[in-house]
Amino acid sequence: MESIYTYLNYRDFLRDYYEENKRTNKNFSYRYFSRLAGIKSSGFFKLVITGERGLSPSSTQKFITALKLKKRESNYFENLVLFNESKTQESKKIYFDRLMSIRPSVKFEGIQKDQYEFYTKDYFVIIREMVVLPDFHEDYAWIANHIQPKISAPQAEQAVETLIRLGFLTRDAEGKLCQQDSALATPKQIKSHEALKFQTEMLDKAKDALWKTPKELLEVSSVTIPIQYESIQQVKNLIRKFQEDLATYINKGSNNFSGVFQINMQMFPLTKVNKGNKK
Repeated sequence: MESIYTYLNYRDFLRDYYEENKRTNKNFSYRYFSRLAGIKSSGFFKLVITGERGLSPSSTQKFITALKLKKRESNYFENLVLFNESKTQESKKIYFDRLMSIRPSVKFEGIQKDQYEFYTKDYFVIIREMVVLPDFHEDYAWIANHIQPKISAPQAEQAVETLIRLGFLTRDAEGKLCQQDSALATPKQIKSHEALKFQTEMLDKAKDALWKTPKELLEVSSVTIPIQYESIQQVKNLIRKFQEDLATYINKGSNNFSGVFQINMQMFPLTKVNKGNKK
């Protein structure tokens, strides 16, 4: 079973915990766990795992006792429950930031450290795309000032050096920076936390852009529609296909680019979802 710090859903952690203990101890059961937690209902643990019941502050502490979590793990689990049970975006962000601060720092060496930097600092991606701009200058102060929000010149320098080591940037015969296609194998330790952090930062940038970006440079639209459960995967495939077609359209045209843009597309439920229609 993986470390608790790899989880962003406490129910997933509890499910894996149950399956691991059931595999190694034939006497382990929902009733056994409830007894350890001092909970009268023998089926409460199962109801929590399936999402039929949630954890209150009191039951969270009882679960921590039964799980035999250490102090830091207990703090993480407690905030993980609060994160999952939060009803507003603002509170979720607060608890997510707490999870990131509690989670032990991931230590990498060499190329893996560079990969971690790439996945957790959004300006690395931006700088990689900036090098194709006609007016791009390999001047770290210039790079730093052209990113919104601005970064420091040393940050820009570090990003360029890292992108070169990763093979995302290279130099042509004249020593000019240019893009290079390179497959990036994600280390096992770099998982959903980092991806979620990147997406969250991009969504925050999108919110800021609504108020700060001139209308001629901004496109914001949305559609609210019902979807059959069986069609969800196909809808996701269509979104990905659109992204691919968009990239192809942009790349086959003139390379006289004017700036680097972020295009976000999200699909998420606004109601409870029935998994299949009953006939």
